[in-house]
Amino acid sequence: MRLHLLVLLVALPPGLAASGQSRTMLYPPPNPDVVCWQPGVKLRWKDFAARSFPAHLSYPGSARLAACCTAEIAVLPYRDEHDRPTLLVESFFVKSKSWVRDSTRFDNQLVLAHEQLHFDINELFARKIRQKIAQHHAGTRASPGLDLQDEIGLLLKAENVFNQSFDQETHQDPSLPRLQKWQALVARELAALQEYQSTACTCGQ
Repeated sequence: MRLHLLVLLVALPPGLAASGQSRTMLYPPPNPDVVCWQPGVKLRWKDFAARSFPAHLSYPGSARLAACCTAEIAVLPYRDEHDRPTLLVESFFVKSKSWVRDSTRFDNQLVLAHEQLHFDINELFARKIRQKIAQHHAGTRASPGLDLQDEIGLLLKAENVFNQSFDQETHQDPSLPRLQKWQALVARELAALQEYQSTACTCGQ
């Protein structure tokens, strides 16, 4: 039930920015392999489209995993409504890199809820990155630079630590109450960062 988290950070060279009219036009493009994080929309087992556990992710103990969720954060150059250079942050799930051993298992709903929480954690840290970018713009008129990239890098490392703590604790105690404890924690943090919520959507979800 552990997560494989693949983080995509696209660095912004000094002075470089992309053009665009709206967030949803930039990333992700129409892609049947991608599920954007959206409030009230949950992952389904049919979204876990990898036919087998990805060989390059194997490690001691991976043979016992029930599922593998690949969630990504994209940080991309962008111009806002005032034509100022900034960064666009999106949170999404990749179907072809996500795998489930047996979605008909007796505990499949608990396993799916575990993977959903990894996706919610992905969105939580995407919001933290958006908040950091907003704070940068509030304090300076400068374009995003190396200092901001370093801060984003620290948040991505913190996300990995958070996910590892979640997996370790729920592996030791895979009960519903333990999962609900983490769900409540993540829900509180998501609510506190509501203004930085993802706005991209996936058609058909």
